Amino acid sequence: MKKFIIALNIMWEHIKSFVLAVLIGLAIIIALCSILHNVFKIREIYQADRSGYKNLITVSDNRMNARTAGYGDQTVVILPDVGESSPIVRYKKYSDALSSNYRVVTLEYFGYGFSLSAKSERTNIKFAQEIKGALEALGIPGPYIFLATGTSSMYAYTYSNLYPEDIQKLVIVDGIYPKSLEDEYTNKYVDDYMTNRSFTFFAEFTGYARILSYVSPHTFHIDQMRDLGFSDGDIKVYRKMIANRYYTSSMKKEIKELKNNMMQLQSYQYPNYMPVTQILSSGYVEEVDALIKEGLTKTKLEDYAKGLITNSSIQTVETIDGEKSNLSFDNPMKVAEAIMK
Repeated sequence: MKKFIIALNIMWEHIKSFVLAVLIGLAIIIALCSILHNVFKIREIYQADRSGYKNLITVSDNRMNARTAGYGDQTVVILPDVGESSPIVRYKKYSDALSSNYRVVTLEYFGYGFSLSAKSERTNIKFAQEIKGALEALGIPGPYIFLATGTSSMYAYTYSNLYPEDIQKLVIVDGIYPKSLEDEYTNKYVDDYMTNRSFTFFAEFTGYARILSYVSPHTFHIDQMRDLGFSDGDIKVYRKMIANRYYTSSMKKEIKELKNNMMQLQSYQYPNYMPVTQILSSGYVEEVDALIKEGLTKTKLEDYAKGLITNSSIQTVETIDGEKSNLSFDNPMKVAEAIMK
């Protein structure tokens, strides 16, 4: 029995040594990946841009990137959802579809794409002021058609309050509905989202997102981009931005303010003189319907959208086939058609 216990102890020591060796090996690999990633990151940030997508302008004593396409009399301003590493590439199909009839401006908020990091808080009002500053810096007069996706819907709502004369029409794609905070499930979902996204330092520092974009390209819809006809150059820029702009510190500041930004707009409704098209992806509608069936939430997505309407003759809600927050890849032409109506 004594020999058996000794043998077990020896085996346990060997197991501990093996596990320790594996952990040390993993730590070395992670450290090497982190060093290589950050070397590449510094090189990529400072190398000359050959994509034609980099056009830095001065906004609030900082540098923001904006791309302008088309030469129409009317201007569509594309505002990205939170966490989009490369809005200019992500929403390129919107821009391509609209630029034959409109001038199209795609903004990359501070900390997004080629823009520098944010120096200020990420509140609704600050975003609205920065959008205003960017359009003035570009020398493009209003009124504008805003195409706002996801969290940018809140910045568009705020802009419409601050600068109503600047807005010709709002087009909201899978927007945020601040009233939904009254729902217990949504409230918890927002809290969890804010918490989960605060743990992205590892992915950002180690270059995990860079590796994932090659190992699992469908995670970032890169396979879908190829099917849509994005060029190799577009995909190269997109991958570079995923590597260097994956949930940046600016985005984390924005996410930290998400609930406060929603609370400030809980009583918001569209001005009754303002044309609005609210676009819901079928995937988002189905997701909320499934939650209702499970008894987790009570209000349909369409009802939240209709709750913002004050003039049904010029404010509408429509559903377009596609996954939640992915209509820019799933059905860009249908979104463009909704704008041109």
